[in-house]
Amino acid sequence: MIKIISDIKISIVLFLLFACASAIATFIESKYTTPSAWALVYGTWWFGLIQLLLGINLFFAIFRYKMYEKLPLFLFHISFLFILLGSILTRYYGFEGMLHLRQNDTSNIITSQQAHFILSAKKDDKIYSNDISKYISLVGSNSVDLELKIDEKIAKLHLDKIILNAKAKYVESPNGKALVYLNISSNDYSSALALEKGDFRILGKSVLSNDKDINMNGVDILNFKDGGYISNTKTSVFDTITKSTKNIEKNTFYKLENPSVITYKDYKIGFIKEYKSAIKTYEQGDDKNYPNAYEFTLSYDNESTKLYLFENESEIVKLANQSFSLAYTPKAYELPFSFTLDKFELERYEASNSAKSYASFVKLNDENESKEYKIFMNNVLDYKGYRFYQSSYDTDEKGTYLSVNKDPGKFPTYIGYFLLGLGLFLNIFHKKSRFMQLRAKLIKLTSLVLLLSCINLHSNTLENQIQQAAAKLDKVSLEEHAKNLSTLAVRKENSRVAPFGTMALELLEKIHKSTSYKNQDASTTLIKIMGDFDNFINEKFIYLKDKDIRKMLGLEDGKYASFADFFKDRKYALKDEVDRASRLNPNKRGTLEKELLKVDERLNILYYASLGGYLTAFFDENNAKNLLDTDDVKAKAYYAALVQANKDGNYALADKILKEIKLSQSKKYDENKFLLEIEFDKIAPFTKLIPFYLLCGLALLLLIFTKIIRTKEINLKPAFKTVYYLNVLAFIIHTISLAIRGYISNHAPWSNSYESLLYIAWALSLSGIIFSKRSPISLSLTSILAAIVLFVAQLSSIDPQIGNLAPVLQSYWLTIHVSVITASYGFLGLCALLGCFVLILFCMFAKDEKYNEKLAKNIQEATMINEMAMILGLSLLTLGNFLGGVWANESWGRYWGWDSKETWALVSILVYAAVIHTRLVKGINNQFYFAIFSMFAYLSIVMTYFGVNYFLTGMHSYAAGNAASVPLYAYIIVAIMIVLSIIAAKNKSKAKLL
Repeated sequence: MIKIISDIKISIVLFLLFACASAIATFIESKYTTPSAWALVYGTWWFGLIQLLLGINLFFAIFRYKMYEKLPLFLFHISFLFILLGSILTRYYGFEGMLHLRQNDTSNIITSQQAHFILSAKKDDKIYSNDISKYISLVGSNSVDLELKIDEKIAKLHLDKIILNAKAKYVESPNGKALVYLNISSNDYSSALALEKGDFRILGKSVLSNDKDINMNGVDILNFKDGGYISNTKTSVFDTITKSTKNIEKNTFYKLENPSVITYKDYKIGFIKEYKSAIKTYEQGDDKNYPNAYEFTLSYDNESTKLYLFENESEIVKLANQSFSLAYTPKAYELPFSFTLDKFELERYEASNSAKSYASFVKLNDENESKEYKIFMNNVLDYKGYRFYQSSYDTDEKGTYLSVNKDPGKFPTYIGYFLLGLGLFLNIFHKKSRFMQLRAKLIKLTSLVLLLSCINLHSNTLENQIQQAAAKLDKVSLEEHAKNLSTLAVRKENSRVAPFGTMALELLEKIHKSTSYKNQDASTTLIKIMGDFDNFINEKFIYLKDKDIRKMLGLEDGKYASFADFFKDRKYALKDEVDRASRLNPNKRGTLEKELLKVDERLNILYYASLGGYLTAFFDENNAKNLLDTDDVKAKAYYAALVQANKDGNYALADKILKEIKLSQSKKYDENKFLLEIEFDKIAPFTKLIPFYLLCGLALLLLIFTKIIRTKEINLKPAFKTVYYLNVLAFIIHTISLAIRGYISNHAPWSNSYESLLYIAWALSLSGIIFSKRSPISLSLTSILAAIVLFVAQLSSIDPQIGNLAPVLQSYWLTIHVSVITASYGFLGLCALLGCFVLILFCMFAKDEKYNEKLAKNIQEATMINEMAMILGLSLLTLGNFLGGVWANESWGRYWGWDSKETWALVSILVYAAVIHTRLVKGINNQFYFAIFSMFAYLSIVMTYFGVNYFLTGMHSYAAGNAASVPLYAYIIVAIMIVLSIIAAKNKSKAKLL
C-alpha cells in the first residue's frame, strides 16, 4: 500500500495536475474576475484535495526512499509538509479584513475581505440574520442557497442566475404597477426614468408627471396620460419608426403611437413605452460599465418573489407581510479592543503627487490602558494574534485603511521556509547528494564541462546687472558650461554624492527614456530645461506611449508628449485619475493605474528639474538644499545667469558663479572620478557586452557542430583560439566594468538585484573560460547565457536613484527575492539550451560507429551538466519564490494570494519538479526524454517572466485593457522545438539511462 501511495509516478501526475489547474486559473482571472478564478479553481474542494494528496504522497515517499538517511534530501522534502500544514491553517482558520479609521474617531469594527450574502429580517423587535460567504464566477454555474429561520417559519433564498452588465427593463405583469418608461438626456445629463402613474419628477425649472394634474404658476409641465402627453409649452416629437418630426403647440394633447423623442425645453425625452402593469427586471447588456446583477428567488410562508441584488448594495423586499433585507457586502466583526486614529501622515516625493510613504499614528485601547503606535508600510503592529498593516487612505487624507490579518499558519510556514533553504544549501555540498554524485561522474569524463562556478549571491534690474557682468567676461559656450556643470557635486535622494552629469543622465533616462535629446547630452538638456522652460514646455520630451493615457489627453498615437499637453485650460488633465490610482492599495492597482503613476512621476520630475530642484549642490551632513530651498545668494545668481545665458548664448557669468559654488562646498570632490562616472554611464558597457557575448557564443557553437559533423579530423584550433580570446576579452571588459562600478559606488557591485544579475553573468562567463579547454561547449553556452542574463538585467532594472519607489517596495526582502528568483531563470535557461543541443546531437546519429561514439560522449556530458544546472536552478527558483512570500507577508499580511505572477512561478516549480523526478520513472528516465523535458519546461519560465506581464492581469502585469497578441516568432520557436523533437525521436533508442 505504501509503495502505491508513494509512487513517484503519482507524484509527477499530481505535480502536473496542480500546475495545469493553477495555470488555467490565471487565464480565468484575466478573462473574467478574481472571484471567478477562486470559484472555479482556487476555492474548490478538488484543488485542495490535490495539495493534500501531494502531502500524503510526499510523507510516505520519505520512508519508502529512506530520505532520512540523506539530511539535505530529508530537510528539503519535509519542509513542504510544514508549508502545507501552514497553508491549511491559514486557509481554513485564518482571517483577512480591513479596519477603516477617521481622524480622532475610535472603532473596533473590521470588515471581511470576502463579500457575504446576508439575509436578515426583523420581527417583534427581534433581528434574525444569516449569511454565507461565496466566490461567484461569471462563467459556469453558481450555487447559493441560504435559509433564515424566523420563529417556526423558514425563509429560503436561492440564486437563479447572474446577469452580466445588467441593464434595467420592464415587462408586463399582473403584479406590477402602471408606469411610463422614459430616457431623459441633456448636455450634461442622461438617465432612464420609470415614472409611475400619479407620480412626478422635477427637471430644473420644469416638471414631468404621469397622469397627475399639477397647477404651478410659471412652471413648465409635461404630463403623460392615455398613451400620449400634453404640455403647457411648445414641444416637438421625432417618431423613431416613421422618422418624421412634428411640432406640437402648447396645451395640445398628442398621441404617441411609436417610441419617440420629445424635445422639451433643454431636454430630450425618449418615450420608450407606457405600461398598464409592469415590473422591473434586468437583462444582460453590452456596456461593461454596468454592474452585474444577481437574480434571486425568495420564498417564505408559501409565497415567493424575484429580487435583484448588486454587489456592495442591499435590497429590501416585503413578502407574506414580512420585510427582508438582502445584501452582498463584506461582513462586519468586532475586535476585542479598539483603535483611535490620532493622525494620518502622508509624505510625498518632492514636487510630486506620488506617495513616498504614509503612516497612521494610532492609539490602541484595550480595557483600561492605551498605547500609541505608528503603523506604516513594511512596519506592522502585532497584537493578540492580529497583525495590522498600512494599506490605503481616504481622499481627504484624514482617514486610513489598515489591513487586518490573523494567521495561525505563519509559524509552521516559516519553519518550512527555513528547512527548505537549509536543505537546498546542503544539497549543493553534501557528498551523497545527487548534485555531488553528478559532479563526481562528470570529473571522470575525458571531456569535462563545468557549468557552475561561483555565485555570491526675474527683475529688469537684475537682468541688466547680469548682462553687464557677463559682458566683462570672455564668452563661454553652452557645451563648455555643460561639461563644467556635469562635475558639480550634488547629493541624491539616497544621500550619495554624485556628479550632476549622472543626475542629469538619470533624469533624461527617466523622463525621455534616452541618454540624449536632439543630439545634446544630458547636462546640456538640463541647462535648457532650467534656463528656458517657458519654451521647453512645448517640446515632445516626456515619454508617453500608453494609448489609453494619450486618449485621455486627446493625443494621437505616438511616443512622446510635451509638458503643455498635460494641461487643459490651466488644469492638470490627469489629476482625478492619478489621485484615484494613488489611493489604491498597491496590490490592487491595475496596469492603467501603474502607468498613470509613472507618467505623473515623469511630469513632476520634469517640472521640479525646471525649478532647479535636482541641483542639490548646497548640502552638509544632515541635509541637502537645491536652488529652490537655499538662501545662498550664489544659487539665486546662478539661476538668473542661466536664464539670461539661454537668451544671449553667453554662459560666462553662469560658469564663473558655478566655480564659486564648487569652491564653497565643504569638501573638494575628485572631478576625475566624477568624469569617469559620467563617461561610464554614457558608454553603458554592460549593454554593449550583450551582442558581444552572444555572437562569440554562437560562433563557438557553430565551430563545435562543424567539428562534430566532420568525420575527417580538421584543425579548428586557430578558430577556437580566436573565439576563446574574444570571450576572454569580453570577460576582461566585464570585470573592469564591475570594478569601475564598485569604485564609483563605494560598495561591492552585487548589492542589489540589478548588480546581482551583472555578477551572475560575470560568474557564468568565468566558469565557461576556466573549463573551456576541456569542453568548449561550456564556453559557448555560458557565453550565450551571459548575454541572456545581461539582457534580462536591462529589462528588469529599476530606474536608478531618481525613481519614486512605492512604499511597499522599500524592503530588503524584495531585493533578495528578485535577485534569487531571477538568477534561477539563467540556470534553467542553460538547461533549455543544453536540451536543444542534445536533441540536435540525436538528430546527427549515423551508421558510422566511431562518429556515433563521439556523439554519445557529448550527449552524456551535456545531460549531466543539464541535470546539475536544473538542480541548482530549481533550488534558486523555489527559494526565491518562497522568499517573495516572506516579503509579501511582512508588507501586507499574506504570503500567498494566487496573483498571476506568483502562481506561474509555482507552476514553473511544479513543472521542473516533475522533470527532475523523471529519472526515477522507467520508460522516460533517459537522455532523450530529459532533453525534451528540459527544453519545453523553459516555456513555463518564459510565461512567468514575460507572459504574465503582457497577457494576464494582476499586480505584476503590464497588459493595458486588451491583452497583447502573441508575437509570430513565439509560434515559430515552439514549432521549431516540436520539429526538432520529432526528428530526434528516430534515434531515441540510442539514449542511455540517467
